[in-house]
Amino acid sequence: MTEDTSNFDELLNDITSYLSTIGIDDETFSEYILQIIQDDSMTMEEQIEIIVEFLQEAIENDSTELNIQNWVATIIQSSNDIKLKLKEQEERERQELIEKTKQIEITNKTTNDNTLSKSKKPELTREERIERERWLSKYGYEVEDVEENENGETEIVFRDQTGKKQSNLDDLGKNRNAELVQQKELMKK
Repeated sequence: MTEDTSNFDELLNDITSYLSTIGIDDETFSEYILQIIQDDSMTMEEQIEIIVEFLQEAIENDSTELNIQNWVATIIQSSNDIKLKLKEQEERERQELIEKTKQIEITNKTTNDNTLSKSKKPELTREERIERERWLSKYGYEVEDVEENENGETEIVFRDQTGKKQSNLDDLGKNRNAELVQQKELMKK
């Protein structure tokens, strides 16, 4: 943006200096001419015609008409060159931004792919699968049942591959607190 304004400031200075050579020292004329030049809704011929008529009215001298037309054409061409350079610069910046965005997307995709591959279950080899099945058949439980035992307590009973019942308390031991308290009370009596 600063480059944009500095280029047009240079053009404004050129317009002002030319206008002072033909006897117009008012800077508002320069700004008005610059606005006409920057207006993209008009063709170059329309811009030249408007500016030439405007300047001829201001200086009231027909002898400089050809010089004014040449100068206006030159100034308009300079303005168009500036506009073209700015568009090219904007396009380069846009392309750079697109490239940076693509690089970021690629980086993010690679990171996501790495995260997904780390979160997947590892694939087992044939030997590892056979070993896993052997361990599951020996120690794995297929069915669990909830049953009441003779004391009215509920317990989870697992059945292994062979159909044998195994209590979940076999490995842990039964809770015998109630029995111990009852025995102590009988001993006190």
